[in-house]
Amino acid sequence: MEKVRIAMIGVGAISGIYLQNITKVFREVDLVGVCDLIPERAQKGAGYVEEQIKEGAAGRQPKIYKDMYEAFNDPEVEVILNLTRPHEHYEVTKQGLLHGKHVYSEKPLAVDMDEASNRKPAADLKPKTWAATGHVPTADSPRAVINSLYIDPQAMETHCQHLQAKYDAIEAAECRWQEEMVEDADIVLVAYGTTSRIARSAMRKCREQGVRVGLIRPITLWPFPEAAIRATLPTAKKYLCVEMSMGQMIDDVRLAVNGERPVEFYGRTGGMVPTVKELVDRIMGMAQTSGFAGQVDQVIGSVGEKLGEMGRKLDEKLNSPEFVEKTEALKKQAADVAGKAADGLAKGATLMAEGIGKAIDAIKKSIDGDQNPKGGDR
Repeated sequence: MEKVRIAMIGVGAISGIYLQNITKVFREVDLVGVCDLIPERAQKGAGYVEEQIKEGAAGRQPKIYKDMYEAFNDPEVEVILNLTRPHEHYEVTKQGLLHGKHVYSEKPLAVDMDEASNRKPAADLKPKTWAATGHVPTADSPRAVINSLYIDPQAMETHCQHLQAKYDAIEAAECRWQEEMVEDADIVLVAYGTTSRIARSAMRKCREQGVRVGLIRPITLWPFPEAAIRATLPTAKKYLCVEMSMGQMIDDVRLAVNGERPVEFYGRTGGMVPTVKELVDRIMGMAQTSGFAGQVDQVIGSVGEKLGEMGRKLDEKLNSPEFVEKTEALKKQAADVAGKAADGLAKGATLMAEGIGKAIDAIKKSIDGDQNPKGGDR
């Protein structure tokens, strides 16, 4: 996934949690640079990132901007992270937008209602003639009608195809997720929102105990990151869907896995929040049951490989020129033996018939010699 390049404006107290999450959690964020009215704060923030990189965190050594305008004019920067003091939020956000950057700001937008309400659209924004605003229609501004139902079947089908093309484009370009330690994971957790943070902590505690656990956090529930889940199938043995509900996402996970691996569910509801200990206990239970199953799979796989190798060797032997030549010779010998056996059987049958005939003649003569001379049988 391509990283989002950001610049942090304001490196005060609130910046600590942001720097921690950027270097340890949100791997899809690339911190390009930092800026603060007090240069020492900016240097301290950049130094923290440098220490985390030395300890194995992903990222780069951020630049230190002399002022916010240098950050606004940096072509590498896509998003301005506004962590300044509340009364400075409005001006920093405004200037960031005017310089063509996206802006993520801590609340509030402004501390003065006049500033907050005195916002005009950018001059280059196109008029929204399509918007249904409830205005009175005129010749210059006719009534806006947003229609998704057409009586004519051909027009309706064309409209449906148009919508499907939009959905396909969204699925291809807008699917977002975060994954962590899934490369070798035997058990993959799938969680979003608040539960994903709890699941991440449980994952790390299980890793400390030698259980290979990974995490996929869907950021967009539609499009759902099906491809990211399926990419873990070669190593994953089980999946655990964690939610603060009775299971709103588990069917999506099961569809992604497509029955190739078991998918289990752990959820709390009614305002109850799952604890790290609860998830660790559940994961460890899954690991114990999958341990024996994994051993069985390994044995079966080993036997299958050996049988496959034997089959390949036998096939090579049967198709070798030497074996074919010997087989043809054996066929010829068998044919010769069969021919000789047939001749022998024929001769034996003839001799047997002659012998039976002679025996019958002898019996008849004996019967005739024993007849009574007076004309009666003895």
